[in-house]
Amino acid sequence: MLPYYSHIFDYVEIDSIFYNIPSELMVRNWDKRTHDNFRLTAKFPKIITHDKKFKNVEKDRIVLSKNGTFKRQGISVTNSVTSFLQT
Repeated sequence: MLPYYSHIFDYVEIDSIFYNIPSELMVRNWDKRTHDNFRLTAKFPKIITHDKKFKNVEKDRIVLSKNGTFKRQGISVTNSVTSFLQT
């Protein structure tokens, strides 16, 4: 479905990341299956926002940040949490 969406839209939100932090392989596949100008944004994972309420989330933050590294820019967590990932 993602390759189809990437030809129709320039930008979409990934809802599935809210339920599980994606693996590095999954993120790479998103990158491979879409064209260079396509952009994705992701909801912040529920484990961080709702379950842990942003407390004691260092491990989750590192995994999310590491798995969200791509060969091209364009897949990002929403702007409101970008600084959180960089701390």
